[in-house]
Amino acid sequence: MKRFRSPFGRVLDIRQQMTRVAEMALARERAALDAAQAALRDSQAAVMRDQEQLSRTLEQSGDITMIRALHHQIELALSRVQQTRQTVQAAESAVQEAMQQVQRAKTDQEAVQRLVQRQQEEHRKEALRDEQLQIDEAGLGRHARRVGAAMEGA
Repeated sequence: MKRFRSPFGRVLDIRQQMTRVAEMALARERAALDAAQAALRDSQAAVMRDQEQLSRTLEQSGDITMIRALHHQIELALSRVQQTRQTVQAAESAVQEAMQQVQRAKTDQEAVQRLVQRQQEEHRKEALRDEQLQIDEAGLGRHARRVGAAMEGA
């Protein structure tokens, strides 16, 4: 049987590579999202610590300078929390886009793969037809020799 070689083999290789690249980009985006979520948790924890420290300072000393400094520190921490939330939202959007890219790449790859499989099946069927034709021709040749030998002997 003749070796099968699809004209779409290179296209399939490229589509598989594009899928792998899209999957790696998704992994990077997910890692960025995880990092942003961790930063958000850290920022929120810092706000909580600063608020607790402010409460203790109010209960213990009432030093207005210390209270103002802690209040300003809390405002800055809240600002960081807001910025980090925006970063998380951007990272979530990037993850969604990367997931869509992966899905599109997989769909394209599967379409080319189905085409190659159809071509392989056609190649296999053609090879089987050729093989059957050769068997039939060999059988007809043998039959013709027998008939010819039988006619000569008669």
